[in-house]
Amino acid sequence: MASFKLIERENWEVSFYCKDARGNNKKIKKRGFRTKKDASDYATNYVKKHTGDIDALFFDVVDEFLEYKKTRVKFYTFVAYKTFNNIIRANFENKSISKITTRDLAKLFDKINYPETQKLIKAKLNLLFKYAKTYYNLKINIMNNFEYDYIKTTKKEKEIWTLEDFKKFDEILINEKKMLQRAYYNLLFFSGARPGEIAGLTLEDINFEKCTISINKTRISSKKSNSPKNQSSIRTVTIPKFCIKILENVIGKNYPKKEYIFTPNGKYSKFLLNRIKKYNLNKITLHGFRHSHASFLIKKGIEITSISKRLGHKNSQITLNTYAHFYRDKTDKIIDLLNTLE
Repeated sequence: MASFKLIERENWEVSFYCKDARGNNKKIKKRGFRTKKDASDYATNYVKKHTGDIDALFFDVVDEFLEYKKTRVKFYTFVAYKTFNNIIRANFENKSISKITTRDLAKLFDKINYPETQKLIKAKLNLLFKYAKTYYNLKINIMNNFEYDYIKTTKKEKEIWTLEDFKKFDEILINEKKMLQRAYYNLLFFSGARPGEIAGLTLEDINFEKCTISINKTRISSKKSNSPKNQSSIRTVTIPKFCIKILENVIGKNYPKKEYIFTPNGKYSKFLLNRIKKYNLNKITLHGFRHSHASFLIKKGIEITSISKRLGHKNSQITLNTYAHFYRDKTDKIIDLLNTLE
């Protein structure tokens, strides 16, 4: 039985008990309702949602699901959840979550023109319905029975620069006297680190004597950083002496130890795009520098386990899956060698 209290004019409070997901009785109290009826409707709907009477609207569950995820995933991971939220709200009918059919889902996917986006939405919907099963007593996860013929596209080749491509760009930076930018791009190209990891560097992370950088955080804004993508991303990476020298010449060893050396990646991305257009360079993104580094190491015959550790991947299989196409040349060389045995 719910109890009601008028705090002030048009500000009703309701309190009631409801079992949580673990079966424990929990007291719920909420105020700010304009009328007693509004407060009563809230209590009724809340109990229904949490005791198996699934009349909860789909978008209400989405809102709660996003709040739940916001405190449990990394900053950039949550960006994907916001993308998911925007797409389904623009393309999906808001109805009771228990009444959604596979046909409803198929109509949603029909409106999405990109296979990667389709797969993103599928993954997030699967997590959403799992959440509803746990916290709303939804009987089935409809995604378990959902089959859809996704758009077939040719996998886009990763845009990379060869060492010669990078040297051409580096020469431009020298001529333009862009020394801090030069330090940033050289670290990015020759370390294989993610852009956010380079942007997160402070002087404390640089060992000038051993020529290493300690990667232990990812920059997410001008003043904030997160922990890296995963535990394997926390690593120490050796870099060429000339990279250290470029950096030392720019900032010196008396730079404030806890201050970020570089600005967030947005400015470097814009700067790169501008120089690509101005000097007619091959297209590449900041993340493409990481792919370029991996490609360079693979072509030089470095073993996959060493490359995987350097890139901060969880295991070598991730590295192989990501850069399998870079091994085509090596496969051709193996075939050529075997053919000589005839």
